[in-house]
Amino acid sequence: MDAKDVAKHNTVESCWVILYGHVYDVTEFLPSHPGGSKIILQLAGQDATEEYDPVHPPGTLERNLNPEAKLGEIDATTLPKPDQPPPETSSEPPALDTLLNLNDVEDVASKRISRKAWAYYYSAADDLISKNLNSEIYRSIF
Repeated sequence: MDAKDVAKHNTVESCWVILYGHVYDVTEFLPSHPGGSKIILQLAGQDATEEYDPVHPPGTLERNLNPEAKLGEIDATTLPKPDQPPPETSSEPPALDTLLNLNDVEDVASKRISRKAWAYYYSAADDLISKNLNSEIYRSIF
């Protein structure tokens, strides 16, 4: 499949994404996505692998989509060239016992995953309710 054809399917009525070199029709899945449809629609019609991979465990596609949703392989030569290289990461994460608080965990996470994936996590998906409440409770304790 050609990336230009996939790009035409970027609405709630027809939503396709590219994941791991394959094209998926996720239109029927939009209402049931645990993170909300907004994040999928932001990536509709394009390669969403970089954003998808850090936040979904293996097997998620197979468990949540019908086999018919897999429409075929993308012609990689038709994909746009990446704007920037992936972030550099060290080979080993720091030992968990060296991370003393949530700020330390956030600092490490922000350097180990892509900027888009970090923005998704940091924003608490579609709202900041959980993040703000957690910060407020933390401040009340310390």
